[in-house]
Amino acid sequence: MGMMVKGVVIGGVVGAVVVAAKSMQSDEPNDVVASKMARTAGGAAVAGGVVGLVLDRRARRRAKRRSRLAGVSAAGLRDAAVKAAEAARPHVELAAERTRDAAVRAAVAARPQLEHAAGVARGQAERVAEAARPRLAELAEHLDMPTLVVVR
Repeated sequence: MGMMVKGVVIGGVVGAVVVAAKSMQSDEPNDVVASKMARTAGGAAVAGGVVGLVLDRRARRRAKRRSRLAGVSAAGLRDAAVKAAEAARPHVELAAERTRDAAVRAAVAARPQLEHAAGVARGQAERVAEAARPRLAELAEHLDMPTLVVVR
C-alpha cells in the first residue's frame, strides 16, 4: 500500500510539472492550463499508482519467499543435519571399529621391530659412551673437576 501511495503522489507531481513546463512555452489561458494540468496529473497519478501497486506486490512476494527460505534454513536445516547424523552414525561406528582393529594389528606387528631398534640404539649408545669416557676424563682433569665413574 505504501508503494502505491508513493506512486500516486510522484506520478501526479510529475504529470503536473510536465504540463506546467509545456504551458510556459505556449501562450494559453490559465483556465485551459489548469484543466490540462488536472487531467494530466490525474492520469499520471493513476499510472504511478499502478506502478506502485505492482512494485508493492513484488516486494510482498519476495518477502514471503525469503521468510519461507529463512524458515527452511533455520529449522529445516537443523532437522536435516540431525537426520543425516543419525543415518551416518552406524557407518561411522563401523569405520571407527575397523580402524581401531587395524591400528591394534599394526602395533602388534610393529612391536618386534621397535624392540629390536631400541636394543640396537641402546648398544650403540653404550659404545659411544664408552668411547667418550676417556676423553671426558681427560677434559675433567684439565679443568680440575671431579669425575663420576659409573660402574655397571
